Amino acid sequence: MKNPYISSLYPEVPGPPFPKTQEYLQCAGNNLGNFMFCSSVRRIVRTTTHPRGDFRRLDLKTIAAECDGIVIAAANWLQPKQNYGGLADQIEKANVPAAITGIGAQSSGGKIPELLPGMLRLLKVVSERSHSISVRGPFSAEVLNHYGIQNVTVTGCPSLLWHRDHPAEITRLPRDGRVGRVTLNGTLHRFDIPKTPGKVVKLTRFTLLQAMAWGCDYVVQNERPFLQAHLGELAEDDQDSWDFLHYVFDEPDRAILKTYLERHIQAFPNIPEWMAYCANHDLVLGSRLHGVIVGLLSGTPGVLITHDNRTEEMGRFAGIPTITAEDFMSRPKIDPDAILAEADFDAFNARQKDYFRDFVAWFDANEIPHRLTVTP
Repeated sequence: MKNPYISSLYPEVPGPPFPKTQEYLQCAGNNLGNFMFCSSVRRIVRTTTHPRGDFRRLDLKTIAAECDGIVIAAANWLQPKQNYGGLADQIEKANVPAAITGIGAQSSGGKIPELLPGMLRLLKVVSERSHSISVRGPFSAEVLNHYGIQNVTVTGCPSLLWHRDHPAEITRLPRDGRVGRVTLNGTLHRFDIPKTPGKVVKLTRFTLLQAMAWGCDYVVQNERPFLQAHLGELAEDDQDSWDFLHYVFDEPDRAILKTYLERHIQAFPNIPEWMAYCANHDLVLGSRLHGVIVGLLSGTPGVLITHDNRTEEMGRFAGIPTITAEDFMSRPKIDPDAILAEADFDAFNARQKDYFRDFVAWFDANEIPHRLTVTP
């Protein structure tokens, strides 16, 4: 490839003035964390073509006129109900080399997820048009191998390559190991009160209780009622949203809840602003993979709370310090000093050097022009 077409979200919310919550989330594919890997891929890949449209709808005219390849920035697509057959059709019509970077599997209990025919077709089409498919970890490679895709390279997620001229590195630790400012994040997919809360809901409720008790910020990625509160859009008569917020924060007093939401809910329209925010903290702690990665890229210590195969796989492969959800919730309260002391950031820094070089090798093998610079 000499001038590839990048298939990804455009990694920012336009503004100011910023749009309302619905449009805000639409820009991010309903998860602001998507900006992390999309931003990284767009910074890494050398191209003069910068599409802004729907990443599932390739601009075939532009590809025919300007591009000689396609690079797809992927996420945890290897899961049930994900169907990318339309993207596969478009890649075939474009008739140029194509590569996927950072695709990952999501499942519970280590089971191979059942993939829809459209997703399997996308994998087959790209496999035939690339040296190898880049996956987030060994389990993701196992999933592809199960479905007959053998040309796979375990690279991790390209998010950690954001700096381009050097690997991610933790450059500062709190003096005397004492943590001051902590910022938290969590994982919520539904915004109604469940009859029986599952593991992830219990984990995030526990995190939110600690956030309120400490007066710590909580960074949202897809939590609609939280984002509405952050943007000043949460109406007093939106009873369903308020009922949900009272439930997850376990706080019956609306005045207390409103004060916390107004002061401590954070959301960021692009990665540079998010990184600048993290750089002013001593610890980023949460179950959001990309939320923790933003902190690590800023040089701030970050610890990922693992709760499924996806977070376990990426944490282990990339050397990101982790704590299991079970261990995290078994403690009567969160002790950031203890969590920091248990994390091995020297191992993370060392791992990132090989991680960076191996990703460079993948880009080179697929003949994708890039801006990554390997330093001695």
